[in-house]
Amino acid sequence: MAKKKIKKKDKRQDKQLRYVLIAIGIILVVIVGAYFYIESLKNFEFLGLKWQKINENGLKLYYIVMPITQDNGQTILYPLYLRNDPRKLDLSPIEYLRSDTPAYVSISPSASGSGDACKKGNVAFIELGKFLTGMGLNFKNALADKNQSEEFNRPYITCDDAGDKTVLLFEGGNKTEIVKEGECYKIRISNCEVIKATETVIVSSIATSRGYI
Repeated sequence: MAKKKIKKKDKRQDKQLRYVLIAIGIILVVIVGAYFYIESLKNFEFLGLKWQKINENGLKLYYIVMPITQDNGQTILYPLYLRNDPRKLDLSPIEYLRSDTPAYVSISPSASGSGDACKKGNVAFIELGKFLTGMGLNFKNALADKNQSEEFNRPYITCDDAGDKTVLLFEGGNKTEIVKEGECYKIRISNCEVIKATETVIVSSIATSRGYI
């Protein structure tokens, strides 16, 4: 009788141990699955490039190191940081990526809007300039207002000047979008979305150059 009780007790303990091991296994699977799920949210592939979602001093950014082969055959690694998720931008083909054709980034007074909140976004044009330089483009800054062009000694360029040159004209609009008219690309900015507009141009350029759009 004592032996039977011991056997039953051993079986009961074995069953309990089995349940404990199964529970531990399930917990480990959940933990590992959660880890890879969180990592998948931080890292993703888009336009054939591996992007990382990072946090810099509380600011969420999307980051890649992109290889760029310039017209002279030189390949550089360009670090790109975006405020907007590149997968959610409304992309359009931009075919101006040639160093032998001048490209003008022309800004209309209506592009920046009014107020300090809008004007702070103007730093986005500096980032756009860095990107275009990294792409090896022959680009110049311009203004779409004649009075301002004279005041700041910048070229006066509008869509009427497109033809032998590519024009990226930033102007105000009801929707942040890119509209092509001949060799002129009108980048319309709504609600002070200057950063979104310039980043849409950048990602559209990448998508076009890599054959995705």
